[in-house]
Amino acid sequence: MKKAVLVSCFNYYDNRLKFVEEQLIKKGYEVFYIYSDFDHIKKKKLTSYIKKENHIILNVPKYIKNFSFKRILSHFIFSRKVYAELKEKSPELVYCMIPPNFLSYYVMKYKKNDKKNKIIFDIYDLWPESFPVKNNKYLIDKLIRPWGLIRDFSLESADYIVTECDYYQSILKFKKEDNVNTLHLMKTETDIEKKEILKQLNSEKTTLDYDQINVAYLGSLNNIIDIEKIIFTLKSLNTKRKVRFNLIGTGETKEQLLNKLSEIGIEYVDYGIVYDFESKKRILQECDFGINMMKDSVTVGLTMKSIEYFQFGLPLLNNIKGDSQKIVLEEAVGFNITENNMENIINDICNLSLDDLIEMKKKSRRVYENYFSYEAFSKKLKWILKDIQ
Repeated sequence: MKKAVLVSCFNYYDNRLKFVEEQLIKKGYEVFYIYSDFDHIKKKKLTSYIKKENHIILNVPKYIKNFSFKRILSHFIFSRKVYAELKEKSPELVYCMIPPNFLSYYVMKYKKNDKKNKIIFDIYDLWPESFPVKNNKYLIDKLIRPWGLIRDFSLESADYIVTECDYYQSILKFKKEDNVNTLHLMKTETDIEKKEILKQLNSEKTTLDYDQINVAYLGSLNNIIDIEKIIFTLKSLNTKRKVRFNLIGTGETKEQLLNKLSEIGIEYVDYGIVYDFESKKRILQECDFGINMMKDSVTVGLTMKSIEYFQFGLPLLNNIKGDSQKIVLEEAVGFNITENNMENIINDICNLSLDDLIEMKKKSRRVYENYFSYEAFSKKLKWILKDIQ
């Protein structure tokens, strides 16, 4: 039986690699999955998890800071251990998620042992391009640019390259384009959840408040989120119509954001972390828009929060470039906001009728179904795996 190995330093099994595994098993592969024993988000060692027989968990050093030597060391050690596991398993196919960039080097080193082996790189983030350090020329020239070159050099020999968004392909500028494709991020939902969301969208007139604009924020508030742009947008909206800000999430810049909202007199509700579907739906069904804003220095084309907004039928207030900007514009599911067009966009938002908003929300849900649902993901993945074979 042919062997395939899936690799992810950050354990993206449930929201991506699990579905790659399903497709490969259907094609007759024995599949193994390698990941590290460190939770990058919580900065803790994994303690509670269900280890399956085909899962290989590698011990790596822990780290606290995202910008630190310990983090680089942890990723380097993981990559070397992956190389050792690949040599032992000798798979015919390796599906590897990047970053860390070190992984691309060691996976390609494995391929050099037998060029018949197939390598698929799945690029779900760009390091160092997504780091907000573009004003530090010394750091870029001495450390960051060489780090990116490790990845770029290795990608040239890959059999196939998958990117989570089209925008990454415009940044990386691949020499060969016939073996590159986009496999968008995806969020699953149950049939019951789908039914509940569609039921809600078909009865919006009973839940929306035309005299108030309710803006939602989902997810982490960290150093790449543009707090100042969010504040400026909400403040500008609040001059035309009352705004309420609904926060589902947490993070190191959360208090900074909430304090500034209090200073400028914008009402907010802090729900904290919400995992329960019913609770989240109850909050979001009262909202008109989801806000999706990152610092201009960050190279990102899509975010999971935007996909979740679309899932619940929320149009975007968006400043992210690439795929997000294109989808908002072409599908008419929100507004792309810049400092130059802010005044006009605010007027456009406030001039929306209730029927206009309801239609925009229904279009947002269709965007989720067409681009980011399990069905859309599976269809594209089948095509990619068929293409490489």
